[in-house]
Amino acid sequence: MTRAERANYRAVKNWLVKYQALVAATNLEKLKGLLESYYHLCELAEWEAATQLLLLRVNIVNRKLQGALVEPFHLQLGRWGYYTVQRQLYERLLGQSTPETEVVCLNGLGMVCQSMGDPAGAVEWHSQHLDLARDLANLEAEQNVLCNLGNV
Repeated sequence: MTRAERANYRAVKNWLVKYQALVAATNLEKLKGLLESYYHLCELAEWEAATQLLLLRVNIVNRKLQGALVEPFHLQLGRWGYYTVQRQLYERLLGQSTPETEVVCLNGLGMVCQSMGDPAGAVEWHSQHLDLARDLANLEAEQNVLCNLGNV
């Protein structure tokens, strides 16, 4: 193992174990440990571990809803409007993981484009998502992407 690889593994561990956001931290800062770990895992080509982080369900207190939301951290980023960060996560993993993860990434990229006012980009990503969903015979994903295309 190279020195750079050891440093990346150490960084993943430190970000996951030691990072504590301040109480008054922004929403993005609250997820910084997960984001930094994700980026280091991608540098190491640890695609399965990066996928697990992407899909990790986080419990975030939402004062507006007077409760907690538990959803994958990549979706939480979109809920807060961090579309650029969300796009970076999907693009980094695209083509590096399982077809099921590809479905998540393609759907996410389509939704990011849709949220950012880019209907042409949304249709492009959703179309790729539809093709893959059909190749996988994943009826739930196909139904989801058809609804998304209809919304665009």
